[in-house]
Amino acid sequence: MLPAADLERLGFSVVIFPGGLARAVAFAAREYFATLRRDGTTAAQRGRMLDFDGLNAILGTAALFALGKRYERDE
Repeated sequence: MLPAADLERLGFSVVIFPGGLARAVAFAAREYFATLRRDGTTAAQRGRMLDFDGLNAILGTAALFALGKRYERDE
């Protein structure tokens, strides 16, 4: 696999790496579950995990809740 910069020099204007994310997630999941099985806790992995607020920031939870308010009924 060539880096995007090399592919750009070859004339490609769009480059995708279709399996990269799935392979990275599977690798992380394998490490996570191996640690959980070995230690019985997620403590060793916490530095590689988002906390609750960090996850909600990435997911856009606050914006989703605000959007949901538009659909509430007055009772």
